[in-house]
Amino acid sequence: MPLSYEQRVLRVLQYIHDNPAGDLSLDALAEVGTTSRFHWHRVFVALTGETCAQAVRRIRLSLAAKWLISGDAPVTDIAARVGYPNIQSFTRAFNDRFGVPPAAFRKAGLPGPLQSQKLRGEFTMFTVELDQAPQRQLGAILNTGPYTGIGPCFEKLAALATSQNLWPQVRGMIGVHYDDPNVVAETDLRAHAGLWLADNAVVPESLETVLLPATPCAILHYKGPYTAIKVAYDYLYGDWLPKSTSEPADAPPYEIYLNSPADTAESELLTDIVLPLAGRSNGSLLFRCLLVTRCSVLKNIFDTHVKNFSDFESQFQGGRIPGVFNRHNGLTCHSHERGQLFLGHFTCVESVAPDRIFDG
Repeated sequence: MPLSYEQRVLRVLQYIHDNPAGDLSLDALAEVGTTSRFHWHRVFVALTGETCAQAVRRIRLSLAAKWLISGDAPVTDIAARVGYPNIQSFTRAFNDRFGVPPAAFRKAGLPGPLQSQKLRGEFTMFTVELDQAPQRQLGAILNTGPYTGIGPCFEKLAALATSQNLWPQVRGMIGVHYDDPNVVAETDLRAHAGLWLADNAVVPESLETVLLPATPCAILHYKGPYTAIKVAYDYLYGDWLPKSTSEPADAPPYEIYLNSPADTAESELLTDIVLPLAGRSNGSLLFRCLLVTRCSVLKNIFDTHVKNFSDFESQFQGGRIPGVFNRHNGLTCHSHERGQLFLGHFTCVESVAPDRIFDG
């Protein structure tokens, strides 16, 4: 059974305690937390109230304080044991946290700091829906800098769409955000501002082609100014995701802008935040059934109408599979809100691989 997100956070905190001089980079901690690097830090901050870097610093210095007053190891050795490359950087960090240098702290016999509490506050709630995102082709401009400064890129895109008569092929405007502003400096944040173009459209040479893959996803519906959208991400990563059975995919979230600030009041702006998912453990599009009878009938239907399981997913998600089953031998098919499949001659019991559906 997969670990809950709270368990993953605790696992990472324990890992930091056990390996204070080890590789505690964001990528390494995301791997320990078994969560995509695109989403791990947002989850961690939402559940603990501190960044990974702040947690690493706090734990390292707490351990150093404990070892200073409980033993007689040289300060330089303790600095190395908690991951500081030299005594100068260790002394500076220690003094910032405790108000005194390590030697004075040891002499005074001061206790270490209290551990920070797990800060899981109240969240503003939003509507989140599970869906299947189609592949989306973007003609995009890369913006490096504060996310709030991406507006001019969208203005350039709009001007280009007008000058090259692209609007008939434009399906919308999308922003793809690659970095977490909690951990990456504002000046280094990367995002693509993109025209969502029809699949058969040719991307202008002056734009980058960005393909967002078809994937299961969670979509949060946000209404309000772009400058306040952080509250929506806090809810998505700090409340909805930990309570769900979903796993984020190794892909960045993106925003679909449903109206324009050019002719819409900020309070009325509508944005869909799309979180790509690796799978739906309790609600996947895999069959969840125990075969009871009519195995050959179902297999014939599957072979006739669905060439592969990916095709089955797209047809089922699009609502076409129920009609297929309803036309064959009285078999009925109903879609559950989480994408589960129920057949009149089947009982939902456990997840099985598609190639095992017809075993026996």
